[in-house]
Amino acid sequence: MRYLFVILLTGLFLVSSCRKEVPEVDEALMTLLKRGVEVGDSVQILYSDSARLKVMIEAPVMYQETNRRYRIQTFPKGIYVEFYDDQGQLMSTLRANYAQRREQDRQVIVRDDVVYESVQGDKLETSELIWSENDRLVSTDKPYRLRRANGDLSNGLLGFTANESFTYFKSHSVYNRFLFEETKKDTVP
Repeated sequence: MRYLFVILLTGLFLVSSCRKEVPEVDEALMTLLKRGVEVGDSVQILYSDSARLKVMIEAPVMYQETNRRYRIQTFPKGIYVEFYDDQGQLMSTLRANYAQRREQDRQVIVRDDVVYESVQGDKLETSELIWSENDRLVSTDKPYRLRRANGDLSNGLLGFTANESFTYFKSHSVYNRFLFEETKKDTVP
């Protein structure tokens, strides 16, 4: 009987000493989820056309609002984007500390330390870029700095409009037209 009592007491002690760890609840995350916001961590998005990679997006965090008819994807901790040509060759990159895609407007806004670089060596820096998916135009009304691969520099000018491949570029401050590729004759509508 004594042994049974000792075994029972030891068993109770062992069972009472085991605790299930309760995970900490991230209150900010719970607030977003209650509002109908999906949260993605370490996100990679691939866009393709005819089974060919066109755009690769990476972001540490992505919020996607799902409770509305108006869908919005937000990248509050920054974004890195690679653009590819029809042969799958990297053509340019873009990075920014914040981005938002408004699906209804078919518009992407990137801001805060925006840097666009082409493989030819052109580099554009600004505080904000807006891409209209419908018009296939990129624009800003903010100051920008553009350093071309050949050394030409436009610095401190206010605003521009360009086609999405940046082969046509029109400054809002001073009319400038830069053709990045000699063979292209792109125009802006």
